[in-house]
Amino acid sequence: MTDLEQLEIRTSTGESLANRFIYQSRPAESLAVVFPGLRYNCDKPLLYYTSLALAARGVDILQSWVDYNQAEIESLSQADQTLKMVSDAQTILMAGFQARPYKRLILVGKSIGTLIMAFILSQEQPFLVSAKIWLTPLLQIPLVTAAVQNNSAPAIIAGGTNDPTFDPARFGALEGLSNLSLLWVEGANHSLEIPGHPRRSLSALSDLIDRILDLAT
Repeated sequence: MTDLEQLEIRTSTGESLANRFIYQSRPAESLAVVFPGLRYNCDKPLLYYTSLALAARGVDILQSWVDYNQAEIESLSQADQTLKMVSDAQTILMAGFQARPYKRLILVGKSIGTLIMAFILSQEQPFLVSAKIWLTPLLQIPLVTAAVQNNSAPAIIAGGTNDPTFDPARFGALEGLSNLSLLWVEGANHSLEIPGHPRRSLSALSDLIDRILDLAT
């Protein structure tokens, strides 16, 4: 069984960072931290069912619910927006490890959340990253590609061929990495959905969830 609450997480300037903490009734050894897309929150199918699958494997989940679609944030330069998101993500991550004692960390990112993951993985961390889940990753950004290639922990990468950010050459270059489970969804968009084909969309989601359940075993 799991319970749900919001942790009290604040930045160094006192800004409250919205979150959702889903935790097991018994102590868990692993914490998954979820970084959503800019307009794809944690109640959308990919992240909702990813969180359910991880919870079913006895993992605690800390989801970021910070809204970056605000005028004062959108008015910042792209670099400053990214720096803010990364700083907030690190604050959320550290708060998660202060909430309960964990031995392992699972990172989950969707779209821009994969860039945040890449920044985190590029820095030295005081905890073991045991697995990574890259959902529609921004592989056109070298930092993201490097983070995927340079980390040997088990990982899942899922993308759709009709996603504007999808690059088959970059996905293909990852096929030789033994720690990666690659899921290409033919005709899927940036939400990993196939417009006009709900059953095929659900089948792709089911395939992804099966892989996540195996990853978190």
